[in-house]
Amino acid sequence: MVRILATVISLILLPGIAVSQTNPNEKPNQQPSPTQNSTLNLFGTSRPDIEVVVTKHPTGADMFVVSALDANFSPDVLRQSLVTFGKLLGSDPRGLTLFTSNVKTMGTSNNLFLKAQFAVTGFWKVGKSVELQPLARAFAGISSKPKIKGIDVILDGGVATPAMLQSFSGSGAQVQAQAIGSPPAINYRIKLLSQDPSNITIPDSVEALDKTPLKTKESKKFSWSAILLALVLALTAGVLVYNLIVSNSMKRKGFNLK
Repeated sequence: MVRILATVISLILLPGIAVSQTNPNEKPNQQPSPTQNSTLNLFGTSRPDIEVVVTKHPTGADMFVVSALDANFSPDVLRQSLVTFGKLLGSDPRGLTLFTSNVKTMGTSNNLFLKAQFAVTGFWKVGKSVELQPLARAFAGISSKPKIKGIDVILDGGVATPAMLQSFSGSGAQVQAQAIGSPPAINYRIKLLSQDPSNITIPDSVEALDKTPLKTKESKKFSWSAILLALVLALTAGVLVYNLIVSNSMKRKGFNLK
């Protein structure tokens, strides 16, 4: 009887524990907790829809030139995305101007690209960190067709240091950096895995990556409740099996249970 009870409890309890380790808010194809992922190959497997070139001004301001690589990109959508970026960064874009640029591509045709230029403060701390998260969130879920899935951020004059993020893999976005030698620059490619801005988390540096919590309070709360439910179900099933065994045993011995 003890063996039967143990088997029943283990069969019921173990699935409950397995479920408790799963976050109910996770979406399909999400990756586990953020990691410094050196196996990414974003430059070989993805392409940018938005290109951002950032130059550090002597005053400390970050000078932006943003290009929408889709010739039909809406100026209103681009402007609103950059205003949102400024709000998320905590620095409103100064001198925001939109214009078109005639660029000759391979062949004989010329293409018009929508561009924007402005200045903010606090995006790039040279040699230390870069605030990619507010930029990625600003372009996620916007009403462009097709949706923005890739962003290139080029830090003009930037030199890679051990403190700066080299690569990153999270549930909402992936990031990979590429150093350019002459003239010096750092190219970050961002691949958006989610169009929900709240799902996108990108640390601004290696130090911030190390401090990223592995589990949220919400997932821990769910874990404990699921384990408690599994225990209750296991005990209930155990009592039912025990009563059934006792009943059958007493019947075989001739007891009248009516």
